[in-house]
Amino acid sequence: MSTPWGPSQVATRYTEGIICYDTASHGGFFLDERRNAAMHSALRLPEGWYEEDCDWALVATGYPHFFTDRERRSADKTLRDWHPDAWESFHGRPLERSESFARDREGFERDHAEDWIVIAVTQSHAHPGDVIGIASRGGTRGAALTRSFIIQGSEYARGKHGFVIDPARHLPLD
Repeated sequence: MSTPWGPSQVATRYTEGIICYDTASHGGFFLDERRNAAMHSALRLPEGWYEEDCDWALVATGYPHFFTDRERRSADKTLRDWHPDAWESFHGRPLERSESFARDREGFERDHAEDWIVIAVTQSHAHPGDVIGIASRGGTRGAALTRSFIIQGSEYARGKHGFVIDPARHLPLD
C-alpha cells in the first residue's frame, strides 16, 4: 500500500476502515471515507491520513474504544500539547498554560516578545567556563537581528522554551 510516508511494510487493521501503516521511515493511520467522515470535525484531517507522532492522537480520541486506557491517556496529553485547538474544540473549554506545552509556549512568546532569547550557544574561549549566547528579540530565527552575550556556564540552561537574557547580568559582546 502506498502511504504519504512511502510504501507500507506492515499494516495493522484496528477495525473496518481504520488501519495503521508502518513504513521504513514513518507511518500512521488511514481512515477510510466513512470512518473519517464520522470523526468529530475538530479531530478530522481532510485526506484521512494521520501520522504517527501526533496525529494518531486525533484517531485515538475520535475512536477511543479501539485503544487501551494507557493509549487514551497518552492521546489526551499529545492533543493538549501539540493539537490544543482540536482538544479545546472537542472538549469545549480552553486549556490553561499549565495544561499544554503549546499553550505554555505561546504564553512564553507573548511574555518575552521584546526580550533577547538565546537561539544558539557556543563555548567561550576568551572566558573559560562561560558560554556565548547568540540571541534575538523574542527568539526569532532567520533574518532577525542578533546579539551575542556572555553567560556564566553554570547559569546557562536552555529551559523549557528558551533562555532569556538578563541585561543586568549578561554582558553583550557586540
